Amino acid sequence: MRAVKRLTLQVFAIAFSLSSLMTLGITGIAHATAQTCIWTGATSNVMNVAGNWSSCNSSVPQAGDIITFPSWVGTPDSGSTQIITLNNNLGYALGGVTSTGSGATDKFFHFNSIALTSGATITSSNIKLSVDNLTSTRSITVGSGGIITGRTIQGTMTTSGTGPFIYGLTAANAVIATGSQVSVDAPNIGSPATFNFTNLTIQNGAQYTICSTSTTETDLTGTLTLGGGSGANPILYVSPCMGSTQTVAVSGGLKLKGSVVLASDATISAASNNISVDGSLTANGHSLTVTVDGTSSIMGDGATGNVTVSNGGMLAPGHSPGCLTVSNLTLNGSYQAQLGGTTACSGYDQTSVSGTTTLTGGSLDVEMYNSFAPATGQQFTIINNTSANPITGTFTSLPEGSTFTAGGATFKISYVGGDGNDVVITVLSGPGTPDTGFSITSAHPLVTLATSVIAALAILTLARISSRRATHRR
Repeated sequence: MRAVKRLTLQVFAIAFSLSSLMTLGITGIAHATAQTCIWTGATSNVMNVAGNWSSCNSSVPQAGDIITFPSWVGTPDSGSTQIITLNNNLGYALGGVTSTGSGATDKFFHFNSIALTSGATITSSNIKLSVDNLTSTRSITVGSGGIITGRTIQGTMTTSGTGPFIYGLTAANAVIATGSQVSVDAPNIGSPATFNFTNLTIQNGAQYTICSTSTTETDLTGTLTLGGGSGANPILYVSPCMGSTQTVAVSGGLKLKGSVVLASDATISAASNNISVDGSLTANGHSLTVTVDGTSSIMGDGATGNVTVSNGGMLAPGHSPGCLTVSNLTLNGSYQAQLGGTTACSGYDQTSVSGTTTLTGGSLDVEMYNSFAPATGQQFTIINNTSANPITGTFTSLPEGSTFTAGGATFKISYVGGDGNDVVITVLSGPGTPDTGFSITSAHPLVTLATSVIAALAILTLARISSRRATHRR
């Protein structure tokens, strides 16, 4: 009897153990499958509180879960009715973040940080999702309407769809995928007005717009790859931020500090902003066109592709001074050449053109740098044409051989200088140098010849009159 009872107890113990293991196993299996947890904000703005979630297994989101926000619920930030800042203290990577709410345009859920699993997506509709620090083991997808506000992305960011906005971003790697239209805008939630990308890829069929103010700077310090994927050629815009009253970006804009690699033809375009090219260009047989409008400028010491400067825009090679290398140059705006010495690139500005140069409609602005005083006879090759193509057109009001003054010096310009097709300016008289008439003689030989003939005839006439008077007196 005791043996039967002992056996019965053992069976019950085994059954209970199996039941417990099965329960734990089922719970573990259920939890291993990602679930979608819905934010209610019923208790607080803290994410690690079960009372703030529904459809979440009576708990808080676990690793790999997706969190969604169907309505703008929670305690708004002090002094603001548009932002609810959530304290993410979950401590693990989520499978995605979405908002599905409507009727809440320009309202934000703002996260102090979010970690996502590889390939996870941030997507928002009318209720915006903004993140200060976004991290991932590998890749992150910013979907239609997604917003990242602030500091840093670690891993690879990939955008998809139209309408993602990114504020004040620093990214290790970023891919603007085919079909994406992405805007990087000025920060509006305390983020720094600087956007730094170690590497950036803009694929075919994608448009990427960088918003800039007079003090906002976008640095591309690694490799900018343009192309790949399918569709139209990629376009990178630099334009004023919404509501900006600027007409010219005093500083800031886009700085290409690294290398530009073309996987297709591409365009970089600036509106009321600066573009600084300080890196290298690997064309791979493709063409890069950089355009600046009537209130923009292009400068730098690097190499770029075709450069088009619209009326009112400016080409200012170097950084006081320096050299810029371009493929084809079309100048309808102004060309600023700073003179601070007699050596190109280190002493004075120069643009090196490997293709065609068209100056029709462009103007020349020569400035002295660092109190430089050029001496008579010194020459400056401000456009070095490395191809066999002749210069097309001339600067406005400066035909071949004409003179102009700058910084108190008088210059003569030639479009057939150097090796026969360079733009060269020669000093006829330095600042403060008395004009002995040599500059006029050199600049206008026909006028000088005519003047000499007239003077000789006048002297001859006076001599004849004097001779007649002497004879008459006798």
